[in-house]
Amino acid sequence: MELIHIFHPISLELSRVRETLKLQFCLGDFVKHLSVDVVGHFFHASGKQLRPALVLLSANGVPRKREFTTEQSIELALAVELIHSASLIHDDVVDDAKVRRGRSTINEVFNTKLAVLSGDYIFARAFSILSKDMPKNIPRMLSDCVERMCCGEINAYGKTVDSFSEYIQLIEDKTAGFMSACCQCGAELAGIDSGSFEALGHFGLNFGISYQLFDDYTDQDVDLSFDLDIVDKAVAYAEHARESIASLKETPYKRGLEGLLDYLIEKNVKASIANF
Repeated sequence: MELIHIFHPISLELSRVRETLKLQFCLGDFVKHLSVDVVGHFFHASGKQLRPALVLLSANGVPRKREFTTEQSIELALAVELIHSASLIHDDVVDDAKVRRGRSTINEVFNTKLAVLSGDYIFARAFSILSKDMPKNIPRMLSDCVERMCCGEINAYGKTVDSFSEYIQLIEDKTAGFMSACCQCGAELAGIDSGSFEALGHFGLNFGISYQLFDDYTDQDVDLSFDLDIVDKAVAYAEHARESIASLKETPYKRGLEGLLDYLIEKNVKASIANF
């Protein structure tokens, strides 16, 4: 199973997100050096675009009560990718990371000051996009989410994670809460009923926890010396995510969300067995 197949129902929109992403940093001479040299370096290697995909699949996966344009969904997907990217740049500074996506980080190639300013600039671009032609709750939801991410980072700084419950709380604050917000912002764009809104939020939260558990287990980024099987826990959270949207109408977009779970489990369980 490949992401290109899972993302087929939203392939045109994701392509537009990638194209528009490149254009964001060619705007105005006052950021010419920043956009071409610094930010361009970061966006040279594109990520999986999971968060834009969650927005687009959620917005289209349920009967809409509010009409929205393709442009609105693309701009919302773009904004969450920018927020995610800005947070990664700041994470690299905090962690003094040398490599990201197989390339040297901005703080390694340039310097820490430019990296911080670049992240700030990308955050500003994201919320500039969100301030135009979006349902009013969406900017608030995402700003609340960014606040939670920052608080999670601050609370975890210099501390040792002593229990699995503390570890899950950290994941919720730094990763899964944002994925949940991506799903719910897509749902808010479509103006769907509260039950579906909550279902998609639970899907994003559990998907995000599963994703981060697998990622940390594979990369050994966190001391996972808990008396439990991390892979089994990750699979369990993925299945919780699947259950969350079981009642939603069957559509290609719902199958796309379920496909993300299958991809996550298949890719990571095979890797864990190979490394056993």
